[in-house]
Amino acid sequence: MKVKTFAAIIGAASVLVGCEFNLWGPSISDVLVCEKASLAEGCANNQNTFKTTTPRIFATAKLDNAVEGTQVRVLWRLVQGKTAKNVRIYEKEFTTKLDQNQITTALAPAKAWQPGSYEVSFVVVGNESSGGETQKFQVK
Repeated sequence: MKVKTFAAIIGAASVLVGCEFNLWGPSISDVLVCEKASLAEGCANNQNTFKTTTPRIFATAKLDNAVEGTQVRVLWRLVQGKTAKNVRIYEKEFTTKLDQNQITTALAPAKAWQPGSYEVSFVVVGNESSGGETQKFQVK
């Protein structure tokens, strides 16, 4: 009886060793904003300040433990401007592909950026209680 139990435990352990477990689920980390980025590599470094004439601002976030089909919501907000505050500028959802480990997105204003404080947030859909990750930046 003890030999069978031992063999069952060894068999189960050998099956488990070959499996990859994700106990914590998908998460977001390392949000960066920049003026120039590649879609493959994203932002190389974080940039905290931009000019009002900047044509486009990119944002990149690292995806941890994301499986194919994970949904990520990106929200761009004007936190404080001269005439407005707490304004949702743009929101988009992305669905990850197989082996995707980052999301890169960009936002371009119609004319020019309004001077002020901004932020871009990435959150895993269905896990909003975690708060996601946010990067703040200034336009001057």
